[in-house]
Amino acid sequence: MNTLPALLRAPELPTLASVQAHLEGLAPQDQYLLIRTLGRKQQLRLYDLCADSPPLTRDDFVPAGTPVGTTVEHLGWNTLPLFKSWRTFAKPMCALPAETEIAGYNDSSTRWLLGPGYFICRPTAPEYAQRGAWVVDYLRVPTGDVPGEWPDIKPNEEGLQRFVYGGTRDYMRKVCDGVCIGMPYKGDKRMAFPFALVRK
Repeated sequence: MNTLPALLRAPELPTLASVQAHLEGLAPQDQYLLIRTLGRKQQLRLYDLCADSPPLTRDDFVPAGTPVGTTVEHLGWNTLPLFKSWRTFAKPMCALPAETEIAGYNDSSTRWLLGPGYFICRPTAPEYAQRGAWVVDYLRVPTGDVPGEWPDIKPNEEGLQRFVYGGTRDYMRKVCDGVCIGMPYKGDKRMAFPFALVRK
């Protein structure tokens, strides 16, 4: 497992297949442990490498057959310059009645301060598809139809969470089954602090 960071640090760009070979076949908890060994530079390379991966689909976030309103958790590892304990998070998601949309929020140790960071995950508009086939869109929040145990829905323009989630969209690319990588943008500005998700 420890060879994946070295692979992504090598002078020559690895193939996507060589990266997938380290992740595919592992249990989700082992995929997550491996993803957590990747620093910012390795995740930047991985995001660029995944430009040629098959496009994500709705089933990558909420598998086919999952009832509407059932939580599917994705474990995350970001590359922001934070304490390691603050770089772990989860994105619980659930299918919405609209067939092409998914609701979700951010569950982390800073949620009490920065809010839940609700979003709608949806197919990317064609003009931005090169960034990733699906986008976590913080400019939109669900209006209902979320599990009762989820936190109260708040607009991302309120309070301190506006500095993190306000005006932000995360464009997602597929790494392999169960694993994807996202790049945040504010408007058209790429923020260059990618994060990885592992479907639990």
